[in-house]
Amino acid sequence: MLSRTWLTLIAWLCLVVPASAQITISYTFVNGTVANADELNTDLSQLATAAVNRTGGTMTGTLTSRAVLPSSHNTYDLATNAARYKDGYFQGTVFAATGFSGAAVTITGTGASALDVGGGINAGTGNVGIIDATGKIPALSSTYLADLSGANLTGLSGANVTGAIAPAALAASNIVLLNATNSYTAFGAQSLSAAGTGFQRVVVRNTTAGTGNGSDLLLGNDASATLGLFRSFSSTYTSDTIDLASGVSLEGTGAGGLSIGAIQAGGVLRLYAGGTAIRWGVNAAGDWTVGPSSTLVDSVGTPTCGTNCTTIGGTDYAFTTNIKASGSLVTVNFGHTWSTAPICTGSTTSPAYTVYIGAVSTTAVSYAMTGGGGDQTAYILCRSY
Repeated sequence: MLSRTWLTLIAWLCLVVPASAQITISYTFVNGTVANADELNTDLSQLATAAVNRTGGTMTGTLTSRAVLPSSHNTYDLATNAARYKDGYFQGTVFAATGFSGAAVTITGTGASALDVGGGINAGTGNVGIIDATGKIPALSSTYLADLSGANLTGLSGANVTGAIAPAALAASNIVLLNATNSYTAFGAQSLSAAGTGFQRVVVRNTTAGTGNGSDLLLGNDASATLGLFRSFSSTYTSDTIDLASGVSLEGTGAGGLSIGAIQAGGVLRLYAGGTAIRWGVNAAGDWTVGPSSTLVDSVGTPTCGTNCTTIGGTDYAFTTNIKASGSLVTVNFGHTWSTAPICTGSTTSPAYTVYIGAVSTTAVSYAMTGGGGDQTAYILCRSY
């Protein structure tokens, strides 16, 4: 007969291993009965075979537990690469000290912080840092965006853009269209300014020929929208007045006329025709010039009296003086120096008197009058060539 100790052990095993347990006991014992040694050995053998070894083993059922702790920190794994758990369910937070690795991540949370990343995010086969450590996209470039086409910016209204650009600035009425006409209503200086090699151009062109076609720049004021016009005309334009086919006109339509000026102190006006050679010009002194050498032909200098002259008026190319009938020689000094000595002529209001031109140089002219009577007024014209 077994001792009391063995009977107590067998009774305890019968109590802690319920009928639904994974370890099946062949024999059970009732208190006060005799335990057969063979039956007891069979139960012990079954316990030894089915029990989980504390140093390792396999469980095929569901383990219900509380906290599961490893016996050593940062030493053991939960499953392996070859033998993995299918799914994991956690109510709280999963902490991974050195990162997370997986084929895919699905986040079903819909809150504002469903995915909260403490640092940057690298993505793709190129390991591109699409989000930096501050939580921002580093730049709007092809490094971070697959397609930079503006056609992809659809449904974007001014209300969606805040910060440096006010939403009102992106309203449809404030957008410049490349394939439609535009109207600018802002007052002030409108500037096209940039630095570069070559020409900065503003091109206005009508590529369609037609009897009424062309291109123009219009300048207006409070009274007229077309006070000033700078116009070009089609090759088949119906010519009229100053508007000629394949021509360009500069027009002032108001009572104030049209002014053209080279207003810098040394500024010169030049007129070209029939090629690139200069034909006419106005020098900085206001004299009319002609040809490539800018030969002075009409001087607007102010002449002064030399000898036998007390009154004078006009310009170098057309002036008047008093002249004595006695035949005294009058000398007048030009206000400007001519390029070559001019050709001068003289006259008076009376056919009884004749003015004779004497010596002429680039700086002065002399003349006298014949005829009876008293002093007269001489009219002198001088032009060069």
